[in-house]
Amino acid sequence: MFVGADKNNTIRNLTGEYKKIEPDCREGVRAQLERMKELCKERNNLYEKQNDLKGQKQKIEKSLER
Repeated sequence: MFVGADKNNTIRNLTGEYKKIEPDCREGVRAQLERMKELCKERNNLYEKQNDLKGQKQKIEKSLER
C-alpha cells in the first residue's frame, strides 16, 4: 500500500515541477520561432536583392554588347 502511495507522490512531485518550468520552456520556443521568422524574412529580402542585381547586370551586359 505504501509503495503505491510513494509512486503517486513521486508522480505528483514530478508533475508539479513540470508545471513550474513548462511555461518558460514554451516561451523560449516561441521566441526562437519568432527569431527564425525574422531570419527567413531577411534571407528572402537578400534573395530578392540578389535577383534584382542579376537582372540589372544582364541589362547592362546586353546594352554593352550593342
